[in-house]
Amino acid sequence: MNADEMVDGALAGFDQGEFITIPSLPDLADWEAYETARQPVFTFIATVTIIPFMPDGWAASAGGFPAMVGNVAFLMKDVVLLAVSFYLLKQDLARVTHAAEICLMKFEGYD
Repeated sequence: MNADEMVDGALAGFDQGEFITIPSLPDLADWEAYETARQPVFTFIATVTIIPFMPDGWAASAGGFPAMVGNVAFLMKDVVLLAVSFYLLKQDLARVTHAAEICLMKFEGYD
């Protein structure tokens, strides 16, 4: 993709009101899927970082950590959900970069 095509793609994205323009990405749905997968990651990171500091979250009668009580046991599900969110984010990012690479190869004539 030469500079003129990049500028034309960027201007076309600007005309459509896109916040981020990737001229080599042919399908906007790929980017939207990536954005959708990215958002829960931050939510689960915030939730998981609360766990060690939860007041009365560790059973003193059982020696403290790792004996969980109350809300800590409930929040432990977010550790698994965080792992799943990272996996889905990785899959969507791979799809976006692969689509962009294919599009660039077509523009450069490497069919």
